[in-house]
Amino acid sequence: MLLIGWLALGTTALGYLLFARGVLRISAATAGTLSLGEPLVATVLGVALLGERPGAVAVCGGALLLCGLVVVSLPSRGRAAPGGARETGAAGGGFGESGAGVRGVPQARARWVRGGP
Repeated sequence: MLLIGWLALGTTALGYLLFARGVLRISAATAGTLSLGEPLVATVLGVALLGERPGAVAVCGGALLLCGLVVVSLPSRGRAAPGGARETGAAGGGFGESGAGVRGVPQARARWVRGGP
């Protein structure tokens, strides 16, 4: 019974608590990107530590997920908005960079929406 309690509280509940506290300290774009990497890490650990053999569909899905994570982590080059302002996109430039202005809106996008410099 002690082992079941440890599995419930020690590993599961504590893990989710620490994950939730960590997510509060980073931007929403970074949290979403890192959350997408979680199944990929679990699969790689399963292969490396437990000797699991994923099928062809799982390997293709993992490769697609990895490519997507690389693309969203690259710095955004921005695009021109009406009026000459540059907007950086939702990701704000990659891991750890929110590019946030007022209330999480990127600075250039906030200027574009307000209609001024």
